[in-house]
Amino acid sequence: MKTLACRNLGVQRGAALLLDGVNADFLPERISVILGQNGAGKSTLLQALAKNQALSAGEILWHGQPLVQWSWSDLAKMRALVEQQTPLPFAFSVRQLVSLGLEVQRAEMGPSGPLLPAAFQGYLQEILRVCDLLALSERSVLTLSGGELKRAHLARALAQIWPLDASGQFHGKWLLLDEWNVALDVHHQQCFAVLLRQWCAQGLGVIMVLHDLPLAMQLADEVLLLKQGRVLAQGTAAEIWQPLLLQEALQTRLEAFTHADGSTLFLPKL
Repeated sequence: MKTLACRNLGVQRGAALLLDGVNADFLPERISVILGQNGAGKSTLLQALAKNQALSAGEILWHGQPLVQWSWSDLAKMRALVEQQTPLPFAFSVRQLVSLGLEVQRAEMGPSGPLLPAAFQGYLQEILRVCDLLALSERSVLTLSGGELKRAHLARALAQIWPLDASGQFHGKWLLLDEWNVALDVHHQQCFAVLLRQWCAQGLGVIMVLHDLPLAMQLADEVLLLKQGRVLAQGTAAEIWQPLLLQEALQTRLEAFTHADGSTLFLPKL
C-alpha cells in the first residue's frame, strides 16, 4: 500500500520547535484529519508533507522512498496542496488559474496519447463544472469573493492530479488541504465533502487540517491529534472521537449530541 510516513519528524524555526519527534502514517483511499490548537504544528506538518518545509530532524517517506529523493516534477503529479491563503498578484481569469494546475500534466499520457489541446480543454471544462465554476470561468480572480476564490484554488489543485484515463482513478495521488472549508458556504462545503468521499473510493488519499470539529467528525476515517508540536494520538475516527482526548487536544469543553441513528457529535460547550 502506497502510504505516507513521518519518522521522528522535527521542524525548528529559530528557537521555536514547531514539530518534535512526530511519527505518523497516512493511508491512501482515506480522509485523514489533523486536529489541534493554533500553533500545534498542523500547517507545518502539511507543508512538510508537500516538501515545502525543511526538516531539522527525521524523514518523510513517500511510497516507501525518502521525500527528498522525489523530483519536484514527479512530486507535482502525485500531490496537490491547497493552503490557507495563496496571494494572487496577477489578474488571472478563473480558467487560466485552473489551467495552471492542468499544465503540470500536459505531457502526461491521456487516453489517446499526450494531452492534446482538445483533451486539455475537455478536462479543464469538467473540473470547472465539478467545482461549480463554469459561470465564473472568465472572471478575474481579483474580483471573486472569498468562497469563490477558495473554489478556484481547489479546482487548480484538482487539475494538477486529475485522472487522465477512462478509469477515472486517483491511485497514487494525494490531496493536501489546509482549512479548505473556510469561506465556503454550507452548500459548497457539503458538495465538496461528498466529492472527497467519492474520490477516496477511486484511490485518492486526502490529508486535511481542520478546526471545524463537527465537519471533521463527519469526514474523518483517520485522525491525528497534535499538541505543541507533538503527536498526542493517532488512530481511526472511532478510536480518537473520545471526549477526554479531544478536550485535551483542543483545550475546550465539549458537549455530546446523539443522533437518532446512534452516532455522536461533539460541539464546543459555551
